[in-house]
Parts: sequence; structure tokens; C-alpha cells
Amino acid sequence: MKLFLCSILLAFLAAGCAAPSAEPDPLPQTGDTVRQEAGTVPEQAENPAEKTDTEKQLDSFTAHMDEWLVEEEQDWWGYAVTDLDRDGHWEIISSEDHGTGHYSHTVIHEMDSDYELRQVSSEVSSGNEILQELAQSGGPLFCGPLIMPNLTSTGAAQKYTVFYDAAQDTYYYIYADSVKNQFQCPFTTLRAFSLRWGEMLGLSIGEEPSGVFLGYNEVEYHRETNYTSVEYWDMAGNYISSKTHNYGYLEEYISPDTFEMIADQLYSGLEEMEAQILWIEDVHSEDLREGDLYALLQQSMDSFSIEKPAASDS
Repeated sequence: MKLFLCSILLAFLAAGCAAPSAEPDPLPQTGDTVRQEAGTVPEQAENPAEKTDTEKQLDSFTAHMDEWLVEEEQDWWGYAVTDLDRDGHWEIISSEDHGTGHYSHTVIHEMDSDYELRQVSSEVSSGNEILQELAQSGGPLFCGPLIMPNLTSTGAAQKYTVFYDAAQDTYYYIYADSVKNQFQCPFTTLRAFSLRWGEMLGLSIGEEPSGVFLGYNEVEYHRETNYTSVEYWDMAGNYISSKTHNYGYLEEYISPDTFEMIADQLYSGLEEMEAQILWIEDVHSEDLREGDLYALLQQSMDSFSIEKPAASDS
């Protein structure tokens, strides 16, 4: 009997000392944060927002500044961010004008789909050799895109006349470039250029940046007789008008409006628009590096627009 009671007591004590069965941890419910080991940083619930395509292009312009800087930082130079052909691939225009306008140079770089820069155009204007070339050609003469502010150092966005060909989705920009010859006489070429040339004037070079001379004028000072003459020619080298200024008296043989209307006549039937471009003017490269280059480029980009001229709004 005593042996039986001892057996029961031992069995009871063994049962009382056994460890309780462990309860499984509950599974995390939807929306719960999974617990991390001590000392680790919790993972972000989601990745930071991706940069937009435009921001990536601005990043690349900023990172590749050395590729689009002008050659000489003197007299006047400037940069502008544009989308001249409205294809979503932004360009940066680098232009410089030296001396009294005797030499001007425009280089255009465009961003490709891989956010790499490629040079699409480089044009130089100097002297009045163009006058002789046009006179001998007897027809339209191609030229590269050349563009600068109409008025420099104003801090304001510049406006340029644009003609839009909807059938070819092509924008033609009108720009007048003035240089001086060795006698310091102004010589002005009226140009049209496009980054997607298309079919015009019976000429086509495919979808490549190009331009054409629309006309030109030349000012000549006649010191011996104390008068100034201005001669005008059209794009084929035909003499179209002139005027002279003699002792305060202005005489117009043929109205120079003929010269001003060349672009309107050539691009009649196309939609006339107006582009706005904000230039970053006369800022040295070291200042660009030390300053907020990204913000400057973004300001120029944000200012670019192509709209109908205010006068044509109904």
C-alpha cells in the first residue's frame, strides 16, 4: 500500500514540473509591421518617388556642363534650355558674340533617350562673305541654326517669330544676325532655321537641323559725301530695295518693308507663332560650378514656350 501511494506521488510531482507547451506566435495581419531584430533599421514601406523624365534631363545637363560651355567667355555669351522641335528631348543652346558682332557662334546639344548629350548643330557667322555667295548662287542658300538674344543683358525672356507646319510637324524660327565687316559697316542676314527641316523651297535634307538665308542688308557709310546707304537683297540675291540718309534727310527708293515681309511671304499658309527663350547671360564657368546651375537651367527651361502671338488672340 505504501509503495502504491509513493508511485502516485512521484507521478504527480513529475507532471507538475513539466514545462508548459509553447503557444505559436500569431501571423502578422495585413497592415502590421514585421518586427525587426534589435539594432537594425526598419525597411522603408515604399521606395522614394522616381524622378521625372524632365528632371533626369536637367540632371544630365548639369553633370555634363563641360560639354556645352562656350569656347570664349568674353564680350557676350549665353545659354538657353529649349525644346525647339517640341519632341520632349530638351536642347541646350550655347551662343557667343565677339568684338562688335564681327564673329558669332551657336552650338546646339540635344538630350537623347539615354540622357546623353549629342551635338546636333554648330554654326558660325563672320564678315560679309555671305553677300558674295548669295549673289553668285542665284537661289536659296542653306545655313545652320544661329540664334542669340535680340537685346542682350536685359534679364527678360526674348521673343522670336515662329512658323509652324502642322503637316510636317516642323517649326521654323526666324532670326536676324548682324555682324560688321572690316570697315565696321553692319551686315545683317535674315535667317530661318529648324531642327527638323522637312520639305521647303523645293529642297529637303531630311529631318536634320538646318536653315536658309531669307535675305540680307548692308549698311555703308560714305564719309566723303557724308551719307549712309542701306541696301536690301532677297534670298536669291535679287536687289529689292534701298534707302539713304543724307544730312538728316531720309530717302526711300523702295520700302524696306519688302525685306521685312520675306518670311511672311515664304511661310504664308503656315501658323504664325511666338517662341519665348530665357538666356543665362555672361556667367563664367567657375560661377556656374559654384552656384546652383540646376536652378538656372530649370528657370530657363520653365520660361520656354511656343504660343500664338498676343495680337492674334481673339
